[in-house]
Amino acid sequence: MTQLVLHNYDLDDACYRVRLVASCCDLPVELRNVDMFPGMEQVSPPYLTLNPLGRLPILETADVTLRQTGAILLYLAGLDPKKRFLPAEAPNWRR
Repeated sequence: MTQLVLHNYDLDDACYRVRLVASCCDLPVELRNVDMFPGMEQVSPPYLTLNPLGRLPILETADVTLRQTGAILLYLAGLDPKKRFLPAEAPNWRR
């Protein structure tokens, strides 16, 4: 299993969504709490190297760093051992 590290602020709704999906997928996530308010730690130089936009959440693995909530949620859904959150086949939208 890949080590998942979530840079997190507990009161941020996007971080909550990531924690929720990880929990539903039974994926262990190491939380690194960020002093987003009032400290603005997400715009400090170390965090700007992880995400130049200065936003949370940020998910790090050994292979990839994901910076957008949607991308993180899709990544976690793809790691779900029971594959409950992604369709088995892509829908055909052409008619």
